[in-house]
Amino acid sequence: MAKSFGVTSTGGYGILQSLSESSAAEKAEVRGADGKVTDEIAYSRTDQATAEFVCDSGTAENAFAAGTSLTIGTLTALIASVNVDESNTDFQRGSVTIEKKDAATQVAYS
Repeated sequence: MAKSFGVTSTGGYGILQSLSESSAAEKAEVRGADGKVTDEIAYSRTDQATAEFVCDSGTAENAFAAGTSLTIGTLTALIASVNVDESNTDFQRGSVTIEKKDAATQVAYS
């Protein structure tokens, strides 16, 4: 099995420092008279990706906006949140989180 070192995904918004991809399900439960779960069904799934990056020149001035579409790693989804930080002792850094629920058709904010 091959091992990967470092961040291998791209995104076009700067130098990617970290990437986290996750998936979570919403579930419904049925409980018996004794209070124990007897049935469980997943009815919705949310896929999410979060990236931290060092900004390319102009990234902070043209930062992506919440509600627009972005591809991070293997996921293309709407931006749920974006943050760009500036400091007089460091490079401009940012983070962005995208989310997609089920197979929803996503329309960017206008």
